[in-house]
Amino acid sequence: MGGSTAHAGSPTGGTRAGELIKCPSITINLIQAPSSIIPGHRPIAEVPSPRPRAPHGPYCSLTVTVAVEEGHSLGPDFYVVFIMRACFLGLYALAMMISSKSVHSWGQLHVADPITHPSAVCLDGSPYGFWVDRVNESSPHYKGWIIFFEGGGWCYSDVDCLHRSKTYLGSAKNLTNTLSPVSEPMQWFEAEGPISADVVLNPLFSHYNRVFLRYCDGNSFTGGRLEPLNVKGSDIYFRGKYNLEAAMDILFSLGLDQATEVMTSGCSAGGLATYMHADTIGAILKERAPSLKKYRALALSGFFPTTIPSIASPSAPMVYADQMQAAFHMHNSSGGVHQGCMETMDKAESWRCNTAEAVYPVVKSQIYAVNSVYDSWQLACIYTATPVQPGKVVHTKGMYRNVINGNCTQALGWEKCTPFNALISPSKCTVDQVTMLNHWRGEILSRITKTKTYETKGNGVFLHSCHGHCLGAATLTWNMIKHAGFVGTSIRSAVEKWWLDDSDGDHNYLPCEWPTANRGAFGNCNPSCDVPI
Repeated sequence: MGGSTAHAGSPTGGTRAGELIKCPSITINLIQAPSSIIPGHRPIAEVPSPRPRAPHGPYCSLTVTVAVEEGHSLGPDFYVVFIMRACFLGLYALAMMISSKSVHSWGQLHVADPITHPSAVCLDGSPYGFWVDRVNESSPHYKGWIIFFEGGGWCYSDVDCLHRSKTYLGSAKNLTNTLSPVSEPMQWFEAEGPISADVVLNPLFSHYNRVFLRYCDGNSFTGGRLEPLNVKGSDIYFRGKYNLEAAMDILFSLGLDQATEVMTSGCSAGGLATYMHADTIGAILKERAPSLKKYRALALSGFFPTTIPSIASPSAPMVYADQMQAAFHMHNSSGGVHQGCMETMDKAESWRCNTAEAVYPVVKSQIYAVNSVYDSWQLACIYTATPVQPGKVVHTKGMYRNVINGNCTQALGWEKCTPFNALISPSKCTVDQVTMLNHWRGEILSRITKTKTYETKGNGVFLHSCHGHCLGAATLTWNMIKHAGFVGTSIRSAVEKWWLDDSDGDHNYLPCEWPTANRGAFGNCNPSCDVPI
C-alpha cells in the first residue's frame, strides 16, 4: 500500500470443488436503546454471533442485534443496506466456519539459489523466496498463470528500512514450505481475490496456476543497489529488481515457458509493481514462452498520486512525493522502474517513474485498473499526512504497526473522516469534508481518464466510490463491491469480462460522487460500499 492490504474478506482456504454450501439463516432483532450507548452519529450497533449447526455440514445461523436510538427513524436505505450487511456478515461467518473445517496451506515455497541468483535477497540479506500454487492437468486453465505481487508499503529512509528488515516485509527467514495461516498469516490472508483458491468466490481464476511473489525489498521490486547500506551496524540490501528476475527464472523452470495465458497482478505496493513491471514481464514472456496467446495486467489499488498536496502540511505539502523520491534514490531504482517512463523524464524528474501516476500513461500492455477514488490509504497517508522527521520511524496502530513509515491522518479534525486503519462511511465526514474529498475524487479521475492508456481499446478501469484499500484483493469484497449499487457489476465480474473479451470492448466503470445533501443513513452514493463497513 501505500499500506499493505486491509482485508475485509475470508481466508483463501475456503470452499473447494464438490463441497456443499448452504446459505446461512439470519435473525434480525430491533431494540430501542438510549442514545448514550450508541457511539458517534450512526444509529445502529451490530453484533454478529455465528452458530454452527452440527452435524449438518457447512451451515450457520447469524443473529444480528440492532440498537435503534430513541426517537430516530430508519429510512428505506437503512433497511436495504442493513439486510445486505447482515447477509455479508452471514457469508463471512459461513466462510470462516468452512475454512475452520478445511484450512489448508497455500502453494509451495521456492527459494532463489544463492549461487545462481546471488543478488536476490531481502532487506536483511536472506535469500528471496515465494510461493506457487499449481493446478493439475485436468484444470481447464492448467497452462494459465497469475503472477501476483504482494503489497506492503515502502521504506523511505535508512532507519525506516532497517526497522522494516526485522519484519515479515523485510526478511525471508523462517518461511515454511507452504503458505501457512499459522506461520505467515498476513501473506495467507492476502492470497485472496484473483488468486483465491475458492472455486465459488473465484470461479474463473482459481483454475489457474497462481504465484504469490513475496515482497521484502521495500520499493515494489525495483531496487538495484548492489552494495549494502550499513545502518547502525546492520547491512541493508536493496535488491528488488533482482528478486523479480530470480522469480521469473524459477517460474520458467516450473512450466511458465509453456504458458498460453498469463496475468500479472498485485495490490497496493504490489499494484504499483504491476504498473511498473507489466511491460517488462510481457517482453520476457514473449521471448521465453513461445505458446503465449494472452498476456494482460490487473493493477489493484496501486494508483498513488504524487502531485496532490497534503492539506495537513502547508510548509511541506508534497509528503508522499518526497517520500517516493527518497526511496527511488536510496534503492537505486533507476534500472528497475518502467524504462519507457525513464525515457520521457529528465534526470531530475526520473524518480517519478517510481509512481503509477507517471507510469500508467506509458504502459503498453493491456491493463485493467481497479481503484477507489476515495482510497483509505491515500486519504490518510497522502491527503491528510505530514512528513516524517529524518531518522525516525512512525509507530502506527493496527495491522501495519511498526511497519509503514508515514504520519497518516494528521490533519486537525479529520480523525473520524479519514482514519488510517479503518473503513468508514461518508456519514463520518462533515459536508465541508465531503466537498474536499469530492475534489480529490475529481483529481484522481482526471489523472487516470485523461491518458492515452485509458483511451486505448482493450484496457479498462473499475473506479469505485468505496472507502477502503485493496478491496479488489479481498475475496468477499472482490465479489460484493458493485458498480451502481447492489444489482450492478461486481469487481470480479468486471475483471472476468475484461479478461475473457478479445474484441476490445468497453470495460470502463466510473464512480459516483459522495452526496453533500440528502446523504441518508450512511452518506454513500453506492450502497454496496456500505456492506463491508
